[in-house]
Amino acid sequence: MILRPRRKAYSYYFENLSVIPDTPHHRVINLATNRSVGLLDTGFAEEYGQTGNILVLRGRPWEVIKQDEEYVYVTAIHQTKGRIPRWSGELIPVSKTVIEGVSSLWKRIADHLESSEVLSFDIDVDEPARNIQLKTIEKQVQSQFLPDKENIIIEVGHELIVIHSCYGTRVNETIGRLLAALLASQLGREIAFHADQYRILFRFERGGAYAIGEALFEGFQSLDSAHMDELLELILLRSPYFARRFLHVARRFGVISRTATLRSSQLLRIMQYFTGTPIIEETFREFFVDKLDIDNTRVLLDAIQKKEIAVRLTYLKHPSPFARQILARFGEFLEPETPESYILVQTKKRLLNRKVRLVCLHCGQWSSVRTIKHIDDHPQCKKCASRLVAGVFPTDEILQQAIRRHRAGKQLSPEEQRALRKGRENAEVVLNYGKPALIAMAGRGVGPTVVKRILAGSHERPESEFYRLILENEKQFIRTREWWADTNPS
Repeated sequence: MILRPRRKAYSYYFENLSVIPDTPHHRVINLATNRSVGLLDTGFAEEYGQTGNILVLRGRPWEVIKQDEEYVYVTAIHQTKGRIPRWSGELIPVSKTVIEGVSSLWKRIADHLESSEVLSFDIDVDEPARNIQLKTIEKQVQSQFLPDKENIIIEVGHELIVIHSCYGTRVNETIGRLLAALLASQLGREIAFHADQYRILFRFERGGAYAIGEALFEGFQSLDSAHMDELLELILLRSPYFARRFLHVARRFGVISRTATLRSSQLLRIMQYFTGTPIIEETFREFFVDKLDIDNTRVLLDAIQKKEIAVRLTYLKHPSPFARQILARFGEFLEPETPESYILVQTKKRLLNRKVRLVCLHCGQWSSVRTIKHIDDHPQCKKCASRLVAGVFPTDEILQQAIRRHRAGKQLSPEEQRALRKGRENAEVVLNYGKPALIAMAGRGVGPTVVKRILAGSHERPESEFYRLILENEKQFIRTREWWADTNPS
């Protein structure tokens, strides 16, 4: 019998000639203008697009506020410091053996700092590089610790935790994932981390690192190698980053079309159907080989349990010289290109150009869609002259319908009752504060309750502070809107 390739065989062959995977994109949205500022590869967005991270697009630094399945929401940095752009891509992992040799060199240098002129580095290094290393290690020794292959140091600062672990890129990546999952189970939220060949970095907002340091220290010492493989598989099956690797493997198997566009949430659900299949097994195999080091991590955890390797906890007000090196890799500081005044001007322009539907709650017979900048300071009904006017979405026609049915004595549906209740709250703040209330409620997720806080004492503050408060509340809404099922972002 002679087997001949059919049409689909040719299609499969040519589609899989390239080993470079097709990559979807996330669009980056500037919150101040509600406009796109660029595109990010989805893999990059999922790995580095966590809230608080800094991206550089169009030559400007941007702070990530939130990301969802399609968009990354950002705002231009307006504090006195920004961050230098850095290159990110696939780097060759550095092995445990190489790093152990480097840590031994650190120790030898530290032991001979007073007679460094006779110190041999055992490698070809020029004088400037030699001096930099000597100064760095001297400053590190002044921080009261020097990590090596027998000591893991957990350095806790105000907003960061750096684990000094001299065991190579893939071991640190493995440990980082285990500890991130442990913290996530305790804190009830996703924990992001970065790892290189020497360290693992965790970042927390508003000084949270001090409270978490002890839990991380105890958790690290309690990690058990016996069930590490199963735990890692459970962790990866919930990881969007792993889901992207699964997509590439599934396309090679011919299970998912190369033209199919799938979100991370869809991929995570699809993976559940393929649990135990060769596709998932191959995805695990590739990920374990490329990113993780199961065998050496197991040896490390067993040594910690046997007290052969010590884990120490130290608190510092400022990052140590070694900690600064991983911070440098993930962004240093520079003067920002975009000042806060410009951001607030753009926010004001966006809000004033929004359209709202004005609805009279007194007579229910008048509504009008208008651009906010063209609305009077104290809007009123054009039919009955009442100032009990609400500002709602331009497409919202339920409120006026609910008012008319209520005035006619008819029973309202639950949706109409909710619209009428919210309409009254809305009209109350418009009655009390006028046009500024409409401007504030044009912000995403800014409702009557928030408007009252923003406008309280507003006559004593400059106009820029008014728009800054609106922007801050928009950021907060973008971060937390997945928990606000009842709120519609404007």
